[in-house]
Amino acid sequence: MPDATQTARFSHETEATPRERSRRGDAPARAPAAGPGPLADLGLLIARALVGFVMAAHGWQKVFDVGPATFGTSTLEPLGVPVPTTMGYVVAFTELIGGLLLMAGLLTRLAAFALIVDLAFAVALLKSKAPLIVAPDQPGSGLELDLALIGGFAVALLAGPGRVSLDRVFGIDARRRGGG
Repeated sequence: MPDATQTARFSHETEATPRERSRRGDAPARAPAAGPGPLADLGLLIARALVGFVMAAHGWQKVFDVGPATFGTSTLEPLGVPVPTTMGYVVAFTELIGGLLLMAGLLTRLAAFALIVDLAFAVALLKSKAPLIVAPDQPGSGLELDLALIGGFAVALLAGPGRVSLDRVFGIDARRRGGG
């Protein structure tokens, strides 16, 4: 009585990789996957440009409309932030320069990290008790914008700037340098 199960016999033919089989003519050759295509890079560019623009606009307002020292004394000092005037300058220029760097895709991961820290402190200090979305009849804003921006910064930090960036031109982002 023959065995009900049969074990496939392994040989050099069955152990060959697809590349080896294609060299021998056993299977059609296929190009190896080279990672995300151009649409992923376009998505990174759009996301980077949008969240960078929003943060640069917030920084512009703090630097040129309100003034970093005034922002520090009027907003940060009542919250108990130490050296509020200095921190006003740090926040204002982090948002302005970080946003511009993100838009350009220059030092992308560093800028994204700095902006995540900036907004994490803003959420913790200013909006820790705010709802996700403030009712239309209530003043102020909720957490939704801050969380969406942090999400965009996290994408830039973790995925990198993409191919359309100054990081790519200058060879700064080593993860993307070798690909496509």
